[in-house]
Amino acid sequence: MKQTLFIFLRHAESEKNIIDIIGGKGKQLTVLGVQQAETIADLLYQMLGTKQCDIISSPAVQACETASIIAKQFDKDVIVSDELVPASMGIISGLSENEIQ
Repeated sequence: MKQTLFIFLRHAESEKNIIDIIGGKGKQLTVLGVQQAETIADLLYQMLGTKQCDIISSPAVQACETASIIAKQFDKDVIVSDELVPASMGIISGLSENEIQ
């Protein structure tokens, strides 16, 4: 019987994390975030090698960018799934914690 391995990752650090924004469409990765994504891509490649895999991402900007960096390591395209859209934060979406308070 063939086994399937699922690995779930949170996106790397984004500009949104720096300014403490929750929800919304997302923002690009920071320099540190790009380094984090490159590190995890290297580690995943060491772990999985050339095994068949798919890279699936939510449509959030930072998630797609993280997935793209990982996919490049595996010479794959990213599958962006609308089924992985983050939960709506309603009227507080895109606001900082200070603005919410």
